[in-house]
Amino acid sequence: MTSEGPDTERLFRLANGLMGGLFAYSAAVQHNDPDAANWMAAYGVAAVLCLSAVLGRPRWKLSALLCVLTGAAAIAVAPAVPSGQGLVDSEQGRELLGMVLASLWMGLLTWWWRSGDAQSPPPSTP
Repeated sequence: MTSEGPDTERLFRLANGLMGGLFAYSAAVQHNDPDAANWMAAYGVAAVLCLSAVLGRPRWKLSALLCVLTGAAAIAVAPAVPSGQGLVDSEQGRELLGMVLASLWMGLLTWWWRSGDAQSPPPSTP
């Protein structure tokens, strides 16, 4: 996939397996949230994209889209975070951290896949 070598790719796949598990867990614990569908969808898609990275099936357009959407969600949630509290001490703070983490990871995933695409030869057409 990339020129860094098989060890780097193996490490990246392992990291995506761990992040995919984290995103799947995050989706599962949203069931009692008032707006659970939004968060479950974001974390669920992130988990599936991490799984596709583990399997070596790039979906960079979807990861780029999720990066933008979760980044926008983080910006939208940020003003609601109570001042004077730690980020993990309020629901809005935890939502902000989750969306920032998802956005950053999807951005990294997009960059990884795109850098691999740039080095791959174009597909041949019949």
